[in-house]
Amino acid sequence: MSALYVVLAIIALSVLMIFHEYGHYLAAKRLHYPVTVFGIGFGPNIIKKQIGETEFRVGILLFGAYVEVPAMDGEGNETIKPLHKVAIALAGPLMNFILAFLVVFVVLVSGNPLEPSAVVGSIVPNSSAAEVLQVGDKILQVDGKSINSFEDFQRIVASKKVGDEVSLVIERDDNQLTVEVEVRELSYEGETFVGIGISGAPTKYSPLAALGKSFQELWTMIKELWKALVLIISRPKNVEVMGIIGITATMASFAKANLMLFLYLVAFISANLGFINLVPFPALDGSLILVGLIESAIRRPLPKSWVNTVNIIGFVCLMGLMIYVSLLDIGRLMGF
Repeated sequence: MSALYVVLAIIALSVLMIFHEYGHYLAAKRLHYPVTVFGIGFGPNIIKKQIGETEFRVGILLFGAYVEVPAMDGEGNETIKPLHKVAIALAGPLMNFILAFLVVFVVLVSGNPLEPSAVVGSIVPNSSAAEVLQVGDKILQVDGKSINSFEDFQRIVASKKVGDEVSLVIERDDNQLTVEVEVRELSYEGETFVGIGISGAPTKYSPLAALGKSFQELWTMIKELWKALVLIISRPKNVEVMGIIGITATMASFAKANLMLFLYLVAFISANLGFINLVPFPALDGSLILVGLIESAIRRPLPKSWVNTVNIIGFVCLMGLMIYVSLLDIGRLMGF
């Protein structure tokens, strides 16, 4: 795995975290609470600049981000309103959902590789398709049956065996042509398969159509994340959890394979980051949201010592879980 793709994956993850923290920063500023620090990366600072009340920092380890809003921790001269606490905590995950939506929109407009169309995108050399088809041909019919997607095409061809002829009606340069192709056993890039040797071009959406589709994709991601959370809680032994090392390795492999696939994965991880932070577990944004709602309901702040103790315990548990999962990631990468 090239180091370039690993670096690209790390940068992408950092961008997701920066957007998350920028959500907190933006909400705090809009609600007129001081933000004393906005930091990118960790370790000794290589850049430090004071702008107004906020000190902007860049650490030597350019991974992650953080903000310091004293009022959220019960410090400073500001007493934060409970629902303002909810709004500031909620803004981080919300920013991740917005970013996921925007990235999915870019993928759909550019061409979604997860949704191949009936247009020929690539052709395997020395296949029967290479003899009669061209990249850009649109397949209209297969053996007299009209198709609307590459999935329809695959379903019909999958029922064939080696040596069978397949009749295709295609559109090329505004003209319709009928061609015959033979199903063969093919080898390409180390893989052996049976087919005619084509892949579908990614489906491209108009900007207007991509807007609605992006909302659908984001909602699907959130539903899948909810199902995964329920499965982790109800049947943890049946779930393979991936930590930051495994996520980075997966992102790097996607970046090497296909840029649009990589961006779609970035969108999913952004939605995942937003979703996980809504879980009401100590040290996550969800716990701050829960505390704010409770304080709003009882009309008084919860004891600071109690909240801090619970958060410390939650943070320690999260760190322990991260270390454990990272060790599992390393084991998987090394083949253990």
